Amino acid sequence: QVKTTYVNYKTTSYLPRFFNQRDIKIIDPKLIRVVFRSQNELDVIYPNGTQKQYRRENINANQYNLVRETLLNQNVIHYFYDVFNNLIEIRSTNPTSSKIYAWIKFKYVHPEPIAESSKDKHDLTIETSDGKSYLFAHDKYYPIINNKERSKHPFFTLKNINSNQGTSKFEYLTGYKSTYPLIKEAQINNKKVALDYYLLGNKNMDEKVEFFDAKNSHFQRVKTLKEYGQNTSFANTYKFNYDIENFSQLGGKTTICDSQNNKYIYTYNKDCKIESVQRFESKNNTHHLLNKEIYSWIKIKDIPHLAYKSFLDEKENVVFTKKYFYDLQGNLIEEKLCGNISKDLTEDSHAQYSETFSHRYKYTNNLLVEISDDSQVAIKYFYLPNTNLLSQKIVLLDGKIKKRSFYEYNADSILIKKTTDDGIHFEKNDTSEITFRKIKYLYPKVNSSFVGLLECCEEKYLDLTKREEKLIKKEKYEYAFNGKISKKEIYDSNNELVYTLFYDYDKKGNIISKKDSLKRERLYSFDVNNNRLSKNLQNGLTYLYEYNACNQLTKKQIKKDGTSYELGYLYDDRNNKIAYLDPRGRTIKYEYDAFSNLIKKLEDNPNFENEKNIETYKYDSLGNITQINQNQNLTKISYNIFSKPTSITYPGDRKQQFIYNLDGSLKTVIDENNVESHYEYDFLKRTTLKKIISNDEIFDEEIYSYNLFGPIEKIDKNGKVKYFYDFAKRLIKEEQFNDNNIFTIEYFYDSLSKRYKTIYNNELVNISKNDLLGRKISQKITDIQDNIFYKKRFLYDDLSLTSFAKENKNLPSKIINSLHDKKLYQKYLLPNPSIYLNIAHLDVALIEITKKSFFLFDPLNLITNNYLKNIFPSLNDNFMNDEIKNPNISSFTIYLFNDFNLDQVFSKSHPNDKNKIKVVFSKDTLTKMREHNLLIEQILEILKMPTKIDKIMENEFLITHKNVKILVEIINDEEFNIENVLISK
Repeated sequence: QVKTTYVNYKTTSYLPRFFNQRDIKIIDPKLIRVVFRSQNELDVIYPNGTQKQYRRENINANQYNLVRETLLNQNVIHYFYDVFNNLIEIRSTNPTSSKIYAWIKFKYVHPEPIAESSKDKHDLTIETSDGKSYLFAHDKYYPIINNKERSKHPFFTLKNINSNQGTSKFEYLTGYKSTYPLIKEAQINNKKVALDYYLLGNKNMDEKVEFFDAKNSHFQRVKTLKEYGQNTSFANTYKFNYDIENFSQLGGKTTICDSQNNKYIYTYNKDCKIESVQRFESKNNTHHLLNKEIYSWIKIKDIPHLAYKSFLDEKENVVFTKKYFYDLQGNLIEEKLCGNISKDLTEDSHAQYSETFSHRYKYTNNLLVEISDDSQVAIKYFYLPNTNLLSQKIVLLDGKIKKRSFYEYNADSILIKKTTDDGIHFEKNDTSEITFRKIKYLYPKVNSSFVGLLECCEEKYLDLTKREEKLIKKEKYEYAFNGKISKKEIYDSNNELVYTLFYDYDKKGNIISKKDSLKRERLYSFDVNNNRLSKNLQNGLTYLYEYNACNQLTKKQIKKDGTSYELGYLYDDRNNKIAYLDPRGRTIKYEYDAFSNLIKKLEDNPNFENEKNIETYKYDSLGNITQINQNQNLTKISYNIFSKPTSITYPGDRKQQFIYNLDGSLKTVIDENNVESHYEYDFLKRTTLKKIISNDEIFDEEIYSYNLFGPIEKIDKNGKVKYFYDFAKRLIKEEQFNDNNIFTIEYFYDSLSKRYKTIYNNELVNISKNDLLGRKISQKITDIQDNIFYKKRFLYDDLSLTSFAKENKNLPSKIINSLHDKKLYQKYLLPNPSIYLNIAHLDVALIEITKKSFFLFDPLNLITNNYLKNIFPSLNDNFMNDEIKNPNISSFTIYLFNDFNLDQVFSKSHPNDKNKIKVVFSKDTLTKMREHNLLIEQILEILKMPTKIDKIMENEFLITHKNVKILVEIINDEEFNIENVLISK
């Protein structure tokens, strides 16, 4: 007979008093149901629908073992035991248990009960289905009860873990009366920490703490924690102090001081929930508050839930507050952000709650069914019955459907199909209003190892004309012993195999071999800590890497044919990079504050041996950069609660201001000339309107319209542009309307959906061919009858472009005249100006601005800019001297090749004989630039991408770009002078 009963729960603590178990998801015990299936079997049913089945051997046994767990997605976890009730395997399967997804097996040195005298009593080996293995070895310790007696029963302590993934070792504090075997030193792979504790007697005098009662609240708590530095010696020390009234109290205060005497104070309530965090910086032996966090809790059915948290600055002003609201089951139903969202925080510190923005959540059976916010956007979720498997996701705006996603599963509850479209009805088969539909088919493995992993993936689209699905691309996968991809086959839209990628791994899962689409192999090696030691290319190029004891890269070396270049790095004890040395011997040094914020950068000046470029930085309480001082040129930045700039003041008191909507999106930008840029967005945060206003007059306006996946129309003062797509969402045509003229651009794609042909106005054709790496190998320009006017072939070595061959003819006058009248085509030809410079007269008149001449920029790029991103040199980024950011300098140096990309050094096309050119500005030029708000980096763009070059005299050239002309005088082979800058009115 099946009997059901509700169990009365009693909370007990099985951990030492200074531990606190944190539940991932709090469950009200009163909602848990227990069903007795028989005298030896019972089920535990949780409120979210998961079930656990327990079994005992017979009616006399008092131990029930967990044997089966049914998850909400209907998959099952099985547990197996030996005759001694030792767990020997955990196995995950499909709902019918006919397919094994993964397993973990346990093998014990002594599975049978043995005497406590054997220190290997609890030793065991663990193996996993993805090839990992672990050996757990223990030791034993009989604690001291008093001066004459030890305990009769030992503690078994974990001594080390040896595996094919790494090694962990543990040493314990022993030999102290009434003391547990506490971890004294732990080493995990190459990382090591050491701990010391508060003990009985006068052993804590350095902390001025002395006690003789084992019930003292300090007893056996951590006193110090030390970290090993890069030289295998202890570098950082953290000291702990506790303010707790009595032995049994769970709440209290913990104070931590680091090696630099910076202080952190944490307070807890009686439920061991954090109530506040204070951070202090030590300056001149005095602690100064940096910031503070406050947390408040409420109880729902006796379970603590976070009610709100506030962030306070160094003056204890509230910067922002987040409030949390819950239903009776403890599910979060609203998250409200309160603070100064739209403007500068410093403008009105008393109005910190004047602006709010909320996210809201709805649930059914504890499953999330809707997310919405104050912007009227909502997402609805639907599930398969009695599971957490998503069957449908709908995006709505003001109650109208904007996007639909549908999900299908096989009998094993594995996702096998996802459909996405822009339909306006809930019914999947109603396609009456859709403009596109994308379908992804997923084929999981059904046999052998790693069942359930993806074996094949197909992406298709629905041809709405023929109402049939068509293939976009397909990929097939094979797996290595560790479950990682070992082979990937790429198929095109014709379902033909195009290329194959191969991967190989070592026992730890590090990739040791890779073959690309051109069958070029790269080999890798790693040290015991999984740091890459080398990379070898087929052309003989070798990369070597070295690391310190903290696994930080200290040297990168690249070698070939007896030639070698090196990059070097140094770090402090807090793992901050403090020095960088490039192959030319140039050094960059970095300094940090107590919280590892970069505060100073010193860089060797390549032009003057004894001079350095100096940059300093300051921060606010949220860690945002508030000041950047570049060689005495100061930039100041203020932020809102989203850490987005509200104002930027540049050198020369040039200022920009930023105003935001309550959802954090940019609303208005005001520049130094009081020119305002206003922005509006759609529900996907795409710009729908950009309006430029000067002196209460609309100077420029851009209006954008979109479908779900891209723009369909743009209108500005120059005219209108329409965009057309195929059913695979690829841009296939643009129509530009200006002065009653229509200029068309058509795009064509290959079987891998890569663009290979562009037709301008049905007259000029640009055809490119790429290799399987996406590199351009040929290009030609023809008329519509395929008469070739320009042709180029590109050749590569293993590293970069090495050479090209070209031939060209002048365009016929009828094409020149036809294109010359189309003002808007220029923007489409400019991205590759070098192609067109040799084509006769393929240039257009300068754009005329009739009302006012000034440079507009896109602040959307600016506000998302990370101001530190260019501080640290990258091995792959082009280098340009930071001085070009200063509009007051008179000269700078351009490096014509990528100094920090060592790969290029060994390329055949590397310009070793000529690596830099000096650019000199006259005073008149700089004055003219300042009058028109031109920066030197904008002039650089003109030099790199001219639309026209006219030779005036033997050593003079006139370069034009948009509405700017520059007169360049060639001084010598390595230097040229900017004589004048002309602005078109």
